[in-house]
Amino acid sequence: MSVARFVSPASYPIIKDMRRNQAIATVGLLLIASFFGFILYRMVAGDAQAGIIRFQKRYVTSEASFTNWQNEPPKPNHKTPQDAVLSFLLWVSWGYYSGDIDSASAVMTPFQEPRTTAYFMKLMQEDLRINQRLDLLEVVSIEKEEFKSSKPGYEAFSERAQVVTREEWTFNYQTLSTQEWGAPQRAFYEVSYTVLRDSAQGWFVDEIEIVSQEGN
Repeated sequence: MSVARFVSPASYPIIKDMRRNQAIATVGLLLIASFFGFILYRMVAGDAQAGIIRFQKRYVTSEASFTNWQNEPPKPNHKTPQDAVLSFLLWVSWGYYSGDIDSASAVMTPFQEPRTTAYFMKLMQEDLRINQRLDLLEVVSIEKEEFKSSKPGYEAFSERAQVVTREEWTFNYQTLSTQEWGAPQRAFYEVSYTVLRDSAQGWFVDEIEIVSQEGN
């Protein structure tokens, strides 16, 4: 014989409160688990869009006056937006020092190239050569989006990334007519790079904006 279970109408609010509290507790536990899961993921996997890249001085050789370039940087790397930014900085620095600014064309788009060349020509007109070393590059953030442009030379680009960096540099100038080097100086920048992806060739620096600057 079955026994009917009586539930007093007076207990309905209590049951509702219990069910509501259970639901709240369940949601709370899920949120806590998600939070700690996210923290654990960051600890194990790291953040794919931010990190610190430090450079050894293997690209340069020490001199009495300063650190001068010994040979070309590594082959340009177009795999990721941050790779493209690093290759751009190294190859432009090499171009400014060696006088072969055309060698840096492989790391930038047709839009950025004349701007880079213009600064090099300005230095030449002022009888100067710059020797600059990237001491620290910190990638702060990377944001990607689809890209399409009818501008000549841009038809092959299908994706755009905004790369924000913090950079530390050491640099000095040489007076070409006297071959004398000036004293080393330090500079700190926050920079925003627009980087475009060619479907076949990878990422290239398209535009540069200096967000902030400290030092000379």
